[in-house]
Amino acid sequence: MKEIGEEFKTKREEIGITIEEVSSDLKTDAIIIENLESGNHKVFKDILELKDMVSSYAKYLGLDDELFLSKLDDFLFET
Repeated sequence: MKEIGEEFKTKREEIGITIEEVSSDLKTDAIIIENLESGNHKVFKDILELKDMVSSYAKYLGLDDELFLSKLDDFLFET
């Protein structure tokens, strides 16, 4: 999960937008974006909410949301 967050943060910084701008555009709290970028998945109430946020944020950043959902599944269901 940390790798996903780092990729999001790197891309956001490359684009030159702040967490506050992301928060406003995605209509979510900045703390959610901060936690996502730091790899803290425990702030989400369930897996569906986490998947929705990963998908939305990936699309927002112009990344392949399906790829990031696959990476998330790998993280969540690794044995």
